[in-house]
Amino acid sequence: MFKVFKKLSLLIVLVFVLIFIVSNAIIDVSYYTYFEHMMADKLSQSVEVASSSYTQSFFDTIKREAVKLVTEEPLKNFLDGSNAPEDTQEFLTYRTDVSVSEYIEVYSAQRDEAVFYDEQGDYFGTRNGSAEVDFSNSDRVFSSVAIPNAQGEMDPNNPFQYRTLIYQKISEDGSYIASGLCAHVTRVSILSGLILPKNISYTDIRNGIVTNTGSNMYLVNSDGVILSDYFLQSTGKSLKDYDLDAQFKNSPFDEENKYFDYNEPSRLVSCGYQPKPGLYIVGVIQKQDIISAILPTLLIIGISIFVVLAIFCTLCLLILYRAFSPYEKLVKKVSETSNSQLDGAQLLDEAIQKGLKAKQKAYEMAISDYILDIETDVDTITELEQCYIGSYTPVICQIDNYNRISYHTKATHKCREVIESIFGLIGKTLCVHLDKNKLFFILCGDTTTIALKEVLTDCQNALKNSEISTSYIIGQTQTQLKDIKDSYDEMQKNMFMSICYGPGNILTEIQEVDPVEFPTNTISALIGSINTCDTEKVTKLLDQIFEDFQGKVSPLIPIYLLQIALNVISHITSFDSNQTLFDYQDILNKITEASSLSDARTVLSQLCFDACSYLVSFQNKSKSKQDIEQKMIDYLNENYSNPNLSLTYISNIFGYSPKYLGRIFKNYTNTFFTQYLTTLRMEKARDLILNTDLPIADIFESVGVTTLQHFYRLFKKQFGNSPAAMRKNKPKE
Repeated sequence: MFKVFKKLSLLIVLVFVLIFIVSNAIIDVSYYTYFEHMMADKLSQSVEVASSSYTQSFFDTIKREAVKLVTEEPLKNFLDGSNAPEDTQEFLTYRTDVSVSEYIEVYSAQRDEAVFYDEQGDYFGTRNGSAEVDFSNSDRVFSSVAIPNAQGEMDPNNPFQYRTLIYQKISEDGSYIASGLCAHVTRVSILSGLILPKNISYTDIRNGIVTNTGSNMYLVNSDGVILSDYFLQSTGKSLKDYDLDAQFKNSPFDEENKYFDYNEPSRLVSCGYQPKPGLYIVGVIQKQDIISAILPTLLIIGISIFVVLAIFCTLCLLILYRAFSPYEKLVKKVSETSNSQLDGAQLLDEAIQKGLKAKQKAYEMAISDYILDIETDVDTITELEQCYIGSYTPVICQIDNYNRISYHTKATHKCREVIESIFGLIGKTLCVHLDKNKLFFILCGDTTTIALKEVLTDCQNALKNSEISTSYIIGQTQTQLKDIKDSYDEMQKNMFMSICYGPGNILTEIQEVDPVEFPTNTISALIGSINTCDTEKVTKLLDQIFEDFQGKVSPLIPIYLLQIALNVISHITSFDSNQTLFDYQDILNKITEASSLSDARTVLSQLCFDACSYLVSFQNKSKSKQDIEQKMIDYLNENYSNPNLSLTYISNIFGYSPKYLGRIFKNYTNTFFTQYLTTLRMEKARDLILNTDLPIADIFESVGVTTLQHFYRLFKKQFGNSPAAMRKNKPKE
């Protein structure tokens, strides 16, 4: 039991470790998920505040300043056609430098000509024709454009060439003014107010010293193009090609979304939407930022769980120790007081196992008595129902090749062991030995969902490995154990006719009975053939009998087979009722236990052939019987002095069994062999006493008696006087 205690202790420790790991994993995931959603909410709020506080007011300022510009000289004169485009260069350069706009473009519909100035490229230019902006739905249109350099080329490495422009219509003829800012201005003016990492300062950002730390904000237009990068590393790239978040390209930018939260294994994304300018501010927080924030909390939680579980396991081990301590004392006491080589635990386990086996055997004996109509205690059946709860399905197992197996008892035990092990997967099992080759099982459990025939097929296959062939009869399932006898009575009908079905069958219901007649004439001819010892005719007659029985199912067939055997046996006994060659009961048992007509045919054939041989021998012995009795008497008269004379001794000389010689000697002399030999010896001793002077001590040995005391007793019993008294009182000549 100490081993059990150790195993339970080890199990508790393993469960402790498993619970600790699983609980920590659950807390880590749930806490991380909670913190992740919390960070997403915080980020969304930050983006919302940033977009509300900065972007909206900033773009409103740009719109107001742009409308005001067209009311001043020389842009006003350019629009009405009184000034040349070159006259506006100095004015645009100055106004762009002092305003929040870094790019200004003015288009005159009357002249169909536009002037523009880019502060970042320090480039003033003119262009014929408008930008083809559609003002049909609004007087203001926001658009992202790329501005070429002075040579008219696009530089992919220059992030400042991208602009977010606000096109405002300034007259009904189609004239407009476009003003806007580059990514650099947007970053400094708008995003500098957002939350920064602890190791980042605004000065480092403005001076371009800081490199990407993994936490970024982006200004994105409605087409998904990044107009402004917090750290100026991705400006101008489209989100459709942006490798930071491949799935982000599938996220819609539409006017119906105020903002949205987006969770992804390596980062959190939140987007603030600006309905008027059609822009988005996107915030990104990577996983390592969250892990570093929640790691101390998770460490404290893990330590707390470990301490609680350690206390719990300690209490469990203490309870186990208290529970097993009395048992350990008992084991120690048994070990000290026992003379066995086994220790106390082994002795107690052995006693427990024996008790369980004894209880199981008592239950099975009660069931056996009940189904075989032997007086049974009803309380025992009730107790059985409480121990074996469920439905009860009876199954009879018959060992088909029982008479051909040399290890009968071992085969029966093997059969029970295999079937109980397979049935054990379904429920508890009770087993009763009905006969030498039949076992009665009661399967206690729910068999409604189980293909019992397939289970029994598995039993057959398992027993084939031990060269044991089995057949089965399945009875009706009962809800009460006391009703199992009704099922057994029905199963007996199938069991009685099992010889008709042959080996390896699994029977569930009784088939229709075929009409069968007893072969009276054939049996008479069979007896006649045995008398004449015609073995060929005996074989043909047996073939005829079994051909009539083949393929038929009837309870009369096993009865007829027994009657045929009894007819042959009765015929043999008519010659000699005391013969010992045939064991009649064994022959009848073999026919009853036969699993097929073929097996029964083998037993009957052997009986008939042995009968033929016996009758031949009997007839030969009868001819010389009279000579044998006289030869035995002559032999005794000549060898009475041999102290070893007996029926067994004589049988070795004459070649007959002691029992046979004793019977014919009794019939011939009307005296038992031993009585005749004693009388003969005493007569010879009397002659020696009366007619010779030999000492009595020599006379008893000469007649084959081994001791003087025994000789005196036999002599006095035979003649009424002792040998000495007879010699003393002998008549004188």
